[in-house]
Amino acid sequence: MIIAAQENPKTQQLADELQTRQLQYWLDNKKTPADVFKLLELSKAGDNLLDNPQVSTWLSYVADFKKKTPRKSQESIPILTTHYGDEALSKILLEAKQTPILALNKAGDKLLDNPQFATWLSYVDDFNWKDPRISRISVMARYYGDETLTKMLFEAMKTPSTANIAAKFHEEQIQLWLNTQKSPGDVFKFLSLNKADEKLFDNPQFMTWVKYVDDLSKGYSDKKTTVMSVLATHYNNDGLVKLLESARNAPRSSKLVKRLEAEQKWLTKETPDDLFKRLELDKMENDVLISPQLKTWINYMKEYNAANPKYQTTLIGTMAANYGNVKLVKVRDEAMKVKGTASTAKKLQSELFQRWVQKGWAPNYIFQSVLHLDEAGDKIFTNPLVVTWGKYLSAFNRDNLGKETTVWTKLAATDYDPDDDYGRHPHKHDHDHDQSNYRRRLEDKDTTKSTESSAYSYGKDDYGHDDYSHDDYGYDAYAYEHDDYKSSDYKVDDYEHKGYGGGYSYGYKTYGSDCDDYSDDYDKGNDYYGHGNDYYSY
Repeated sequence: MIIAAQENPKTQQLADELQTRQLQYWLDNKKTPADVFKLLELSKAGDNLLDNPQVSTWLSYVADFKKKTPRKSQESIPILTTHYGDEALSKILLEAKQTPILALNKAGDKLLDNPQFATWLSYVDDFNWKDPRISRISVMARYYGDETLTKMLFEAMKTPSTANIAAKFHEEQIQLWLNTQKSPGDVFKFLSLNKADEKLFDNPQFMTWVKYVDDLSKGYSDKKTTVMSVLATHYNNDGLVKLLESARNAPRSSKLVKRLEAEQKWLTKETPDDLFKRLELDKMENDVLISPQLKTWINYMKEYNAANPKYQTTLIGTMAANYGNVKLVKVRDEAMKVKGTASTAKKLQSELFQRWVQKGWAPNYIFQSVLHLDEAGDKIFTNPLVVTWGKYLSAFNRDNLGKETTVWTKLAATDYDPDDDYGRHPHKHDHDHDQSNYRRRLEDKDTTKSTESSAYSYGKDDYGHDDYSHDDYGYDAYAYEHDDYKSSDYKVDDYEHKGYGGGYSYGYKTYGSDCDDYSDDYDKGNDYYGHGNDYYSY
């Protein structure tokens, strides 16, 4: 009678009040939910159970009965299972999202705000303990689809009243994806990361996705993949480089960047020289040492060398191949003028000299075929390349007794006239005067002598090669007397000779006695490509 009256608009209000009193009476008299299920005529609903307006009334009664008589409480799902059987009930619940009485099919993005949503959750949760395949998130995903449901959850997370439950659902959603082995590419799209562009690492869902990739790879060996392989389907090579550079200086992304660079190595299969060109480092010349792309390249080079022991490349070799030796020396000279790159420039010189020695290039060959100083004529001492050649000459003579070459032997091969004294021209530019000082310094020193006291007697560098970064023939002293090379970091007493094997003081500690810049060996972490304090320290 009451149920029929509820269907009539004229008597609905009165019928609702009567039913409320009736339910309370049943509750006070401990009427079981199974009995109430029949009293509400739900046992006659058949497959249309969830279309019946009385189902929400009954579910509320089940909850109230459980609170009032916990010892005699009955769950809704066992009661329904007894009536329908497992298979039939599963079908009903899987279609529950379209239940008109709950109006959840019309809830849209406001699903979690719908007061009937809690009612629906209660009987799905009750059933879940019996059949884990029927979970609330699986039913929601089946109705909305993964991508739409994910957007709904993200929106719900922004609202204080639904943030907690939305976050919990999102966790369940990710676990469901793992259980059903959704591909990393699909999940990338579900999380809308395909729309993040260069802001990908700033997206809060990115690390969630990275964890998903890792978990999937660990749990399912046949699904193993890398983060970079998925990113490569959404970004071209240049886009990936920019993406990594944008995240390199972010503390929370630094470890991830290193990981992605390592993965990129196997993905691209590029040689270091290929990458050098793709990063356009071959076009930077004087700016190359301060370029952030150089960090990317050096990290790649180290990884590539480790994986390809038969193919070893170096920064100096790659720069020489792309710039040529003359431009490379000029890059080094320019870097010496800048405080932030002066230390790097010293290292470059040492590596360059090692390269020439390993190739068997004698000073004569360097003079004519590499630096082309034989074409300088009387302008030989206004050519800054002669400084570099002089340093190499000194180094070569030290290690090749009996094959020494002197400055004047080489100058004789040019049009230089030693009797054309710069001092006869007092009105020459100051630059010429500085070069005249340098010329006289060469005249006063015989570069075939004093090899035992040479600064090159410092021995070997970290790789066991001779260290050619310093000398005691006045070349460095000249370099810092010259106006263009002045630097507050290089005082006169920086070059105070400490004796054979002792080295020069460069404002730090004496070379060879725990010098922070060069003396630590490879195994201690301060290797030639620097994991510590050297110029490759990234």
